[in-house]
Amino acid sequence: MKQLHELTIKEVHEGYRSKSFSCVDLVKHFLSRIEKYNPKLNVFLALNPNAIAQAAAIDKEIAEKGIDRELLGIPMAIKDNFLTIGISTTASSHILEGYMPQYESSVTSKLLAAGAIFLGKTNMDSFAHGSSTETSDFGPTHNPWNPDKLPGGSSGGSAAAVSAQLATAALGSETAGSIRQPAAWCGVTGFKPTYV
Repeated sequence: MKQLHELTIKEVHEGYRSKSFSCVDLVKHFLSRIEKYNPKLNVFLALNPNAIAQAAAIDKEIAEKGIDRELLGIPMAIKDNFLTIGISTTASSHILEGYMPQYESSVTSKLLAAGAIFLGKTNMDSFAHGSSTETSDFGPTHNPWNPDKLPGGSSGGSAAAVSAQLATAALGSETAGSIRQPAAWCGVTGFKPTYV
């Protein structure tokens, strides 16, 4: 049987339906892995202080209504250039250190509406200006396959989070390869959708 950090989105939902584990179990499992591996990889810059409470609310929702949203209870890592209420957003720059957004970005609003849980914010090239995740003011992210190698960028923290199995899925951003390149370097799938 797969371990919790190895499950796909579909398998997570199957586990919730069969009551093999709860959303709280899954979030705690990921937070434990982040605590263990983040000091070496420098993937997460900030964690969601409300993740476990949000997971408990989702467990209650699943018990009452079942799984009726696409990403219900899916633990996600969010690139640090998306505004998130309750989790600092720095764009990996000391200029914004400690900044707490007053509103939620459009894309993270849609993810929350679909039921996702944000574990935290991932490292990136400062202001997404780079392709290696070395230009972060908070230090470089390391490739989970070989910490002496780069994860790519600018969404290197998001790709490394999925590759190191520190989140079920992650959100990145791309102008010219910033999702696809780090996904390739970290051995995961990156998808750049068309603009809506």
